[in-house]
Amino acid sequence: TASWVREKSKSGFGGPELCSFYENYNRDGSNAEIPQGVYSLDDLKELGNAKGWCPYFLTRHLIHHSTILVYNYQYMLDP
Repeated sequence: TASWVREKSKSGFGGPELCSFYENYNRDGSNAEIPQGVYSLDDLKELGNAKGWCPYFLTRHLIHHSTILVYNYQYMLDP
């Protein structure tokens, strides 16, 4: 959720609806303990849904803590 949208929502004047997945992740996802292991994108989606966290931002966060990344070579060249 964009920061200006979050501020507008806090104003209490019927602001826009916030994404609960992002708000949950923003509250505790980046500091939460994630079990070590090998995760596929589907695993990360399931983990995100189970914890109520945004799988996209969860994945972005975990990339910085991973040792090995495996992805489609064609996607890297032409996303």
